[in-house]
Amino acid sequence: MSGETIVRDELAALLENAATEPVEVVDVRPPWMYGIAHLPGAVNWPLEEEGFVERFEAGTRYVVYGVNRKQGKRLLERLAGVENVRVYLEGIRDWVAAQQPTEPEVRGFACLVCSFGYYAHRGDPRGHVEPGTFFEELPDDWRCPWCGAPKSRFMRE
Repeated sequence: MSGETIVRDELAALLENAATEPVEVVDVRPPWMYGIAHLPGAVNWPLEEEGFVERFEAGTRYVVYGVNRKQGKRLLERLAGVENVRVYLEGIRDWVAAQQPTEPEVRGFACLVCSFGYYAHRGDPRGHVEPGTFFEELPDDWRCPWCGAPKSRFMRE
């Protein structure tokens, strides 16, 4: 099994059965992104680290994911030929947008001026921020879509 993908529902089922059918879930995002939230039980092996591909051991089943489909495609290319690895092509943004469980739990941020709530699973359609985008990933110049308050005027709920 090399170069295969896995979809969200199949991955969720795999995680539910991890006790009887072990699988190593690998998050390839940088450590600061992994620290915001990751799939339950995932380990962090940043894609850009030297020796990334060599970390995969024969005989172990893996599911690997990144931020989104773009990074997922890069993973497929990078892991071509590595056995027992499946790529969750859509990545953490799809997982969060579907309100699947994460560690730690993804929480919202409230505007201290107008009480608007920013939630990663919704994003900000008016501001062209795709669902699954964490608050910490928003650009510094992002503003509240209701009142225009800066990002610095938001507090974790």
